[in-house]
Formats: sequence, C-alpha cells, structure tokens
Amino acid sequence: MTIIVIQPDGTVSTREHTGYDALNDTVGGYIEAIFLRNGTERMAVMYCNEDGKRLNLPVNSSATQLAHDYAGLAGFDFVVGAVAIVGAPDIEGEDTDPPEWIRKLVL
Repeated sequence: MTIIVIQPDGTVSTREHTGYDALNDTVGGYIEAIFLRNGTERMAVMYCNEDGKRLNLPVNSSATQLAHDYAGLAGFDFVVGAVAIVGAPDIEGEDTDPPEWIRKLVL
C-alpha cells in the first residue's frame, strides 16, 4: 500500500506503507490520527507526531491547511512535523491507499 508523505518544507512524496512501525518512523514518534473528509467522498487519514508540538517540531503549513479545510481544525491550531496520509480503514481496520481526491490535492 502507498502512503503520501508531506514534510514541513512542503515536499511531497510517496512510499510504500509497511505497517505501524513505518508510520512511526515517517512522523518521528507515536502517531495521532486526523480524519480528513471531502463531502461524500471516501475519507482519508493524516497521521502526525502525537508529541510534535511538545518537541517543537516545525510547522507543516501544507498539512495544517489540509486539516483546516478537510478536518475542521480550529483556525488557531496547526500541524507540525512530517505527516503520512492514507485512505480510510477497511472493514478489518487496516489502512488503505489514499483516495483519488487527496492524491489530486497534494501530488
């Protein structure tokens, strides 16, 4: 499965998702989920570092904008560090490939 990675400097890349440990490595620590919704289209999940603000990770403007637009993040709040985006969990709770609408937004 593929994940989309957005770095704080705005760099966007894709890589293969090989499990929970790979997500931890991508965000640099324990993961926190931010659920992205685009109307009636399939949901996506953006994982960020749970302790990122405490660790003073750099602000991720691109991820913050996504969270404001598609997750209802409050106007004063922000996302820090690298983020990994995947598709909505399947029936077994496993992450899926990012949906097409999120790919078009960020790739």
